[in-house]
Amino acid sequence: MVNLHMPLSLIKNNGVKYLKYNIISTLMFGVLYWLSDYILTNYRKLSKELHFGEYKDHNPVDPFYYWLWQSLITQTTVGYGGITSATGKSISLLNFDNNLFKIFNFAQLFSIFYIAATLM
Repeated sequence: MVNLHMPLSLIKNNGVKYLKYNIISTLMFGVLYWLSDYILTNYRKLSKELHFGEYKDHNPVDPFYYWLWQSLITQTTVGYGGITSATGKSISLLNFDNNLFKIFNFAQLFSIFYIAATLM
């Protein structure tokens, strides 16, 4: 006799794990994006020496909730037409001088595939 309840329970457990991993990933990358913005804004000389990138203008650090939103949009793969600052100014990713952001963004996009692959 085949037990049909076992596969359903496995699917349910994997769904909960999938949700937990994505929430943790969203929060973690939100913090990393905010930290990269903070470092580039407040430690310009160190950022330039370590090739993290540099801001040409003196930009205030975007609030954490902005970077959390950026992370959520990336993690859910809803997509965005481009990166905008908290003031609404459009920024092209190719012209974005924050190398840390580019690294973290690539890592987050990779994590989406990794999370899905490990739970399937």
